[in-house]
Amino acid sequence: MYPTPTWLSSLVENIENGADVSVGLSLFKGPQGWHAGATLRQIAVSITFGYILGKMQDGGLPQVRGFLDHNVAFRADVFRRYQYRTDQGRVCASPLLYRTLARAGVKIVLHPEQQEVF
Repeated sequence: MYPTPTWLSSLVENIENGADVSVGLSLFKGPQGWHAGATLRQIAVSITFGYILGKMQDGGLPQVRGFLDHNVAFRADVFRRYQYRTDQGRVCASPLLYRTLARAGVKIVLHPEQQEVF
């Protein structure tokens, strides 16, 4: 996986703005290169990994419904407090962690510029 030039600054921006967890998008390759593009394409990226973006939040970004661990960053204290469950294998770990974080009221924010390429 390769982060885009906006990857690090985007997750830092989310954390600095109060997010406990910053989640990004993975990119498709199109005729002009790797990009997420328009909202429909961002939804397609999300569906590819098994999650559909939720309703729009203040600020115009969709609510995150889940994440996989390939493009997510945690505030240090959140990372230390919540751990992956290993008893059901890695495939189940991220959805279970997401559910735990969401139920605990942890602020999880999607940043569309936190992008990486496979």
